Amino acid sequence: MAKRKKETPYNGGKWTKARMMSFIRAALRKASIKWPPLQAVMSSNRRVYEGPKIKGRNIKWQHQCNACKGWFFGSEIERDHVVACGSLSDWEDMPGFAKRLFCEAIGVQKLCKRCHQMKHAREADIERREATSADGND
Repeated sequence: MAKRKKETPYNGGKWTKARMMSFIRAALRKASIKWPPLQAVMSSNRRVYEGPKIKGRNIKWQHQCNACKGWFFGSEIERDHVVACGSLSDWEDMPGFAKRLFCEAIGVQKLCKRCHQMKHAREADIERREATSADGND
């Protein structure tokens, strides 16, 4: 059987649609870092770090995780959209994705990496169960 050739309608025939959507998703996520409401979230619930100096690091702030209430360095904190941004796999997904990504501060929370991973694992488990029950494989 002949191998099906991938359509590459973007970037002069070098990119597939999936590659193009990935590029746009990454560019939007990078731009969202400068979105003022998201910067406000990162500036909230923080305190000046007064612990011992850590070699090779200039640490000024500690941030509080919204879930476990622990204090973490900036590199250990992640922004989490309360309502997931969703997928961006087609042009029709663009308006909803952008609206959820560039939300107001109330739609974003700071989570430590562990809490963020646990939240996403729970969400994935729920999605898996819903997909299974929708297929009739209870």
